[in-house]
Amino acid sequence: MNNYKHAWCLLLFFLATQVGSSLSIVATFISVESAFGNLSLLGVALSFNTIIAVAFGYLMPSLSFRFGLSKVLAAGQIIGLISVGVFWQSFERKSILLLALAVVLAAFQRVSLGVALTAGLKKEIQDEDLYRKFSARREFIGGISMVVAGLAAPLIIHSLNLNWVWVIDFISFLIAFAILPFAKMGGTNLPKNQAPLPSFPLLTSPEYLRFFLSISAALLGIGLLPLMAGSETFFSQTSNFLIQLKKVLWSVEGLMALTAGIFYLRFHQFLRGKNILFLVNLWPLLIFSLWPSLATFILLVIWVPLTFNFAFMTLRDDLLVSCQNDHGKIEKMSAYATLARAALSSVSPLALGAAYGLFQNWTSAALILIVQIFLAGLSMKFRI
Repeated sequence: MNNYKHAWCLLLFFLATQVGSSLSIVATFISVESAFGNLSLLGVALSFNTIIAVAFGYLMPSLSFRFGLSKVLAAGQIIGLISVGVFWQSFERKSILLLALAVVLAAFQRVSLGVALTAGLKKEIQDEDLYRKFSARREFIGGISMVVAGLAAPLIIHSLNLNWVWVIDFISFLIAFAILPFAKMGGTNLPKNQAPLPSFPLLTSPEYLRFFLSISAALLGIGLLPLMAGSETFFSQTSNFLIQLKKVLWSVEGLMALTAGIFYLRFHQFLRGKNILFLVNLWPLLIFSLWPSLATFILLVIWVPLTFNFAFMTLRDDLLVSCQNDHGKIEKMSAYATLARAALSSVSPLALGAAYGLFQNWTSAALILIVQIFLAGLSMKFRI
């Protein structure tokens, strides 16, 4: 049975939360260097964020079994509210320790929201086609939130001050709290006293292994645009005009996530079964490295984020649909999908940065493309 009311309330809840959270993420990134005098310190905080996100993603099924998705989601929102206050104090006191703590607290909120939203939509919408449409709407909301945040955060900071960002984030959490009671989510198939720690059989099952290897290929370039936005290594043989364009890459990434959500909403049936087209998506990086120009730059910054968003949406939804109506398995696979994306979001910039630090641009691009082709080929060995 499809429960449209609860599904739409979940999306409204996500929208209310995402507007403030995206604004805070962008504001933190553009303000941390001037506030702390050292941009490298943000890398330490972001490393904590990824580690905690992976840990919470692994433990989230046990928490949801024991307390229920609604309670875990409510706890995540409370911790998110606390993180806003800690972010505010970290900038007021110029404390890197408070900044790291705020990022860790925000990680729990982000993971709990991602897992609950993925599992909640699948539980409320049983029809596969309708579920994929709601999933696409979720990605559309995430993309438009990031685009708006990328444009609004600098305006708010320069026209008013950074404190107004925290105020907006705080208000968005309160609005989300008001919506939460209407976004009920179905329970699991297991009794609450049977809430074991996550087991390895699911992580080593053919469906999950194929999912993980596939998104490892597709999301190998997920850290590319953030790296390009903060480094001139990728532009060593290009004009000053292209170097100036790197300032807009944060908004471009959000715009591509938004566009991917729109296309997935309309063409998800066509995209199914064609994942291989999106798994090997870093070939424009090799072209840009060999022939840097405005045309190859545009191809690169559009194709890579567009295709890894397509691939992740399709593969994640395939994984959830394979769970059928097993609510316990849905919650676990939702958590493990979130875990995998968090891990790859950390591995990708490290791998790309290491490759470009050791080799010339075109050699690095070719090596990365070979690794991606290998991972994509390996994923084909496992069938759902």
